[in-house]
Amino acid sequence: MRHKGIKGVLVGALVVLNGLLAPPAWSVHDSSTFELDGNVLDAPGTLGDDWSTVNFNGGASNILARTNVKADAAPASIFSGGGSKDDLDLNGPLSGAGGWKWKNGSVPDKDDITNAYAVAYNVNGDLVIYAGADRFDNSGDAFIGFWFFQDQVGTSGATSGGFTGQHRVGDVLVLANFTGGGTTVNIEILEWVGSGGNVNGTLQRIAGGPGGTPATCGSSANDNYCGIANVTGGETPNWTYLSKDNTSSFPAATFFEVGINISKVFAAAGAGTTPCFSSFMAETRSSSSVSAVLKDFVLDSFPVCGIEVTKQCINPVLASSTTVGYTVEGMVRNTGFGTLTSVALSDAPRPLGTTTYHACTAGGLPTGSAISFSGTLNALTSVCYRSSIVTPVNGEDDTITATASTGSATVSDTATADCPNLQLSPAIDVTKLCSATLTQLSGHLAVRINVEGTVCNIGDTALTNVNVVDNTISGNLVTNASLAIGACRNYTGFYLPASAQNKDSPLQTTLDPGLAKFTDTVTATGLAPFGFSVQPDTATAECTLCPGGICPSPTPTSSTLLRSTTR
Repeated sequence: MRHKGIKGVLVGALVVLNGLLAPPAWSVHDSSTFELDGNVLDAPGTLGDDWSTVNFNGGASNILARTNVKADAAPASIFSGGGSKDDLDLNGPLSGAGGWKWKNGSVPDKDDITNAYAVAYNVNGDLVIYAGADRFDNSGDAFIGFWFFQDQVGTSGATSGGFTGQHRVGDVLVLANFTGGGTTVNIEILEWVGSGGNVNGTLQRIAGGPGGTPATCGSSANDNYCGIANVTGGETPNWTYLSKDNTSSFPAATFFEVGINISKVFAAAGAGTTPCFSSFMAETRSSSSVSAVLKDFVLDSFPVCGIEVTKQCINPVLASSTTVGYTVEGMVRNTGFGTLTSVALSDAPRPLGTTTYHACTAGGLPTGSAISFSGTLNALTSVCYRSSIVTPVNGEDDTITATASTGSATVSDTATADCPNLQLSPAIDVTKLCSATLTQLSGHLAVRINVEGTVCNIGDTALTNVNVVDNTISGNLVTNASLAIGACRNYTGFYLPASAQNKDSPLQTTLDPGLAKFTDTVTATGLAPFGFSVQPDTATAECTLCPGGICPSPTPTSSTLLRSTTR
């Protein structure tokens, strides 16, 4: 255990003072990032995370990825078959004996991994990874490897089968050989190159020597990689562990951890840019040789590069008589290590309209004017977007997808938003006038009532199936018309009344021209989009045979007829 009490405070003060003269040295085992000290507990008052913290979703804000505790109690998942070797590919032409194989079964106790774990950090722009494992038994030296794959590597089959995924140039294998009861750690770091490598052709040694170079944490003041074991037993982890001796505490040399600054190791070896890993594997073997058949393994997802997208769907507007338009906006963030390129957005089930990019508010929404965005996002940076969708579904659920390239793989993320319902107030208005005239019908003089008026859309949405009917006229005055917002349509019609109302006694009819009155009503109906109802509107008009009551005096033979009516 490293002690970080008064001594740590003094050292920290010296670093601040010396920083004015030269940048402080950085060591993978002695930093404020993670405690590589041969135990799992985060000691009170110390700087840096430890497994007891990061394995349960705690730790610093610069964590890029973590596996948490990945248990592998016997007899689960061991290697099988002669093709399961580190210098062979998992599948494809560079694999042997059908590729890597696995099954449920048993391995020698010292090769039996009980738990494995890994965590990745962005430390001042460097990708720094810590990995660890605990074993069932401590009898004999331990040969442990940690693979960091760029591909999504998995297993096929329920209790046995092969592996999915393949090696990509830039995959990293950290081989740690713990000898002398864990007191000595030899580390060798290999990069998968596929061909032309200095280790069996497929692998290139980028750090350490054949079989490993001594790299016990604490033996160097400025190391880019090291490993350490628990040289004494007795510590009980805060996860489930059971040793061969049936104890829940680690016997000596059953817990191992390593740290590696991937960026610095790659730079020192001239191996190119730092890869973006997607999967992690802890493995054991019977010897330090990369051509040895592998024993046990623990496999998990480990996305050190990633993208995150957020979304809100707002401001519903009527885009057409049958569609709603929405504004969609949110943030796209590079959540991992390394630069993302070809950042792109897509939307389902509706395509995006014109998309603009902006700086982000503290809440992750667009602010200010649009900015130029090339589709490239540096590590842990964000850009906000604003776009639009048009949909025939009012209140539709909508999903945005962000994709980007890491250079060796594609990462993506989705976010779904509930678009609010567009609230509409459809309304229709109808007016009516009528007039009485005389017409000739079959050689006889008859009264004709002429009707006319206007039907208008006075609401906030277009209307369809607009109909106007008169209660005394057969057929429609307006049939299945469409009316845009604010639009009107005129109508006309007529009917020949069978009788006339008495204007002084509406429930009675009359033959007196001076008292004759004619009344009828029109009703206007229509349909609004998205199931909104339109309240029908009515208009009633009255007209007389003798406007103003000025009619010829009735003759003695023109008597008044009174009778009841239901109109």
